[in-house]
Amino acid sequence: GRDVFVGRQPIYDRDLNLVAYELLFRNGDVAAADVVDGDLATFTVMLNALVEIGLPRLVGDKKAFVNLTRNSVLCEYATLFPKDQIVMEVLEDVTVDEELLDMIHKFSEAGYEIALDDFVFREEPRPLIDIADMVKIDVQALDEQEVRRHVAEFGDLKLLAEKVETDEEFRFCRDLGFQFFQGWFLGKPKVITVKHIPTS
Repeated sequence: GRDVFVGRQPIYDRDLNLVAYELLFRNGDVAAADVVDGDLATFTVMLNALVEIGLPRLVGDKKAFVNLTRNSVLCEYATLFPKDQIVMEVLEDVTVDEELLDMIHKFSEAGYEIALDDFVFREEPRPLIDIADMVKIDVQALDEQEVRRHVAEFGDLKLLAEKVETDEEFRFCRDLGFQFFQGWFLGKPKVITVKHIPTS
């Protein structure tokens, strides 16, 4: 069988307690696969990995942030995961239309927590922001003034600062009211390799 690679990057709260992991999936075969289906392939591998390894082994009792591409949202695969342990992270490059919004809304209504990744850098349809529980903000991509502006705009959502690389950046974001933090300064992604067991 082929190996499944699961990257795991820690997410911390304001007191630097570990509260979650973002799961990053890599499949050795994806490069060779049909690119159009790349996201679906990745998602299938992820599903297999989660079923085979199990969330407890991957994240313990912490939450797992799982990246969703457009196809994986529309397939509704993500709803196979327990809603109290999964944060569905909608990636910034998805095409936002009625179909996608309806599905995300459905997930939210079912009790899943929705995070938006880097959505803030383009004029985003408000409906998606209205559905979301959390926004991730890349602090390397913005200057301090822009970070402040984003915080003001998304103040009623949970805020996660990603790519926090120094103690100074961590303090700056914490003082602005960010609740969650992710970055090399806090914890580099670790890779866990799992032997792929074909499901019969």
